[in-house]
Amino acid sequence: MPGISRAMQPRCTIGASGSIVGFGGWSIGGRTPGETSYGDMDESVSIAAIEAALAQGITHFDTSPAYGNGRSERLIGATTKSYQDDVTVATKVGIGGWDEPADYSERAIRTSIDMSLKRLNRDSIDIVYVHSPPAALFDEKPEVLSTLKSLQRAGVVRSVGVSCRAPEDGCSILERHTVDVFQVNLNMLDIRVVTSGLSQLAAERGVSLIARTPLCFGFLSGSVTASSVFSEGDHRRRWSREQIRLWSEGAAMVHRMLEVQPGREAVLASLRFCLAIQGVRVVLPGISSPDEALINAEAGHLGPLDKASVERVIDMNLRTSFFKPHGNPSSPSVERPMTLTE
Repeated sequence: MPGISRAMQPRCTIGASGSIVGFGGWSIGGRTPGETSYGDMDESVSIAAIEAALAQGITHFDTSPAYGNGRSERLIGATTKSYQDDVTVATKVGIGGWDEPADYSERAIRTSIDMSLKRLNRDSIDIVYVHSPPAALFDEKPEVLSTLKSLQRAGVVRSVGVSCRAPEDGCSILERHTVDVFQVNLNMLDIRVVTSGLSQLAAERGVSLIARTPLCFGFLSGSVTASSVFSEGDHRRRWSREQIRLWSEGAAMVHRMLEVQPGREAVLASLRFCLAIQGVRVVLPGISSPDEALINAEAGHLGPLDKASVERVIDMNLRTSFFKPHGNPSSPSVERPMTLTE
């Protein structure tokens, strides 16, 4: 396998030397029980995707024990083993599998990290997120953060973060607690990071933001439309037809406004939009093939989208809602209805 490219210089200062475009590892975990994944994945293709990402300078890898019940961690660990000093690896605690209840106890956290270290072939983990906690968790269970910070002092964990259900939760958490990084939904059809005030607050507190769902589950790239049929096991099968319509129409509006074609142009614009938002250090598209790695890496070379285009997208969102009214059982802030976030 070719070495890691240095063409895409990292801007992110958390972890080891992570790139500003990352590798979202949910899809490579493959199918899990129910509709809780992106369906079946060929393991050889997943490995090729990781190798292609490394070759293109993508060095920030995000995973979780829940992604394929450890399969995503195992693949990332095996494929990046020779590059441990050059990559940033992030994983999560609290949700071991989508078919299991969340467990944020001290014992579960320590056990989860021990298992992740083995699967990832590492002595330490660059970022550990609390996975999809209720906003009040850290008030009710102060041992969650104290356990992670104890592991941080011991050198087992380098940065402590929260993978938020919604950006608003990040604001609530920062009012009373200290963390290093938040992972939150952000894309050109979901700017709650901005409207909630989290982007400004995080910047003021020196907290890094990692932007997940930058392609809005495929709508902004154009690979998913209102007529798309999702495969067995795909979590997107749970969405209402109304929410699918809103996202499909919204993506078309964005493409027209920015004068980009679905595919490569739309992908690059979407990733670069996220990089232009205050506080964002890494944009985290899901990658499941070598071709996706190649296109996504290009956004790192191009850098943030121009200010005028960003302002137009924000203004569009302030005038038009792309969320299903009165609550959507498959909210954009979750991976499956009500309970799970990326």
